[in-house]
Amino acid sequence: MSCSDPSPCLIERVDNTLQSLQTLYKAQRDMARELAELRQTTPTSAESTKKEIVLLKKEIEDFKKWKDDLRKNMRSAAGGCGARARNAFGAIVSGLCRVLTLSPGGEPSTIRALLTTVLRPPPRCDF
Repeated sequence: MSCSDPSPCLIERVDNTLQSLQTLYKAQRDMARELAELRQTTPTSAESTKKEIVLLKKEIEDFKKWKDDLRKNMRSAAGGCGARARNAFGAIVSGLCRVLTLSPGGEPSTIRALLTTVLRPPPRCDF
């Protein structure tokens, strides 16, 4: 369309500009709404974030201390129990060996002779 009369062309340009501005205004309004929602879901200040970080660090240190204490307690409990079990097992085996190898008078018993016969390696066969 040729614009011999400048007023219709000017009106068309203004209408196009108004439509562009309305589109831009709508986009800006949507971004402002999204920004407000984002601000509501995130901490509002750096100070609150710093406080949360300090609390989390304290919780981590407490957990490490608890874990070390637990490990130390488990080692001490296992060490004492293991030593007692080894001593008891040694006493039982020693007593059984004594009973099996000696008669009541202190002399070697027939069980000892039987054990030495059974446990003796087989004779070599040379052909």
